[in-house]
Amino acid sequence: MDNVVCLKVTIGIDSRGRHSYPAFNAISAGRRGGMDWSHFVDQYGGWLYDKTSSHRDNDGHSPKGVWIGLLTVPIGFAESAVEQFPDVCDVLTDAEARLFYEQHVTALEPEIEYDLEALQLIAAKRAAGLEPDVDDADSLDIESNRPGRRRNMTKSWSGYKQSKKLQMNDTESERLKRNLAERRGRG
Repeated sequence: MDNVVCLKVTIGIDSRGRHSYPAFNAISAGRRGGMDWSHFVDQYGGWLYDKTSSHRDNDGHSPKGVWIGLLTVPIGFAESAVEQFPDVCDVLTDAEARLFYEQHVTALEPEIEYDLEALQLIAAKRAAGLEPDVDDADSLDIESNRPGRRRNMTKSWSGYKQSKKLQMNDTESERLKRNLAERRGRG
C-alpha cells in the first residue's frame, strides 16, 4: 500500500480562460519520481475533481472562478506543494478528505451501477423463454463482480482508497497542516 496524504488544490482560470494549475514541475524531480508532475500524480489515483460545482458556480466551498481538486500524493510531494504554493494547496486529514470526496467528488454518482448490455442479454433470454442460469443470477446480484448490476465500490472514500491501495498518513497530514498554518501566520 502506498503511504500518502491528501492535497487539496484550488484551480483557477488563466487569462485565456483555461484551467490554471500550480506549476508542480517546480517541485524537485526527486519528489516527483523524475517525472512530469501530471504523470507522477496519476500513479496515486490522479485528480479527484469537485463534480458538484465548477469555475462558473459560486458556492460556500468553491467561489466563482475557482475549482477544487484533490490529489493523493506521497508526503514529500505534498510538503513541497504546500511550501511552494501555499495560497492554492492545502493538506487534508483522512476525515476531511472523506467528507470532500463523498460530498463533492462522488455525490452525484449512483450507489448501483448498471451494465446495459449484460442486462439486455438477460432480458432477451427471458423473452425467448430460456431459464435463468447461475451467471444471470450473479449478474443481478449487486455484490457480485459480474457485469449487470454492481455496487459502486468507489462511491465511498474507503472504497476508493482500497481500490487504489492507498494508506492515508494522518500523522504527516497533521504535521504539514501545522507547518502551513505557522507559515501563513507569519506571512
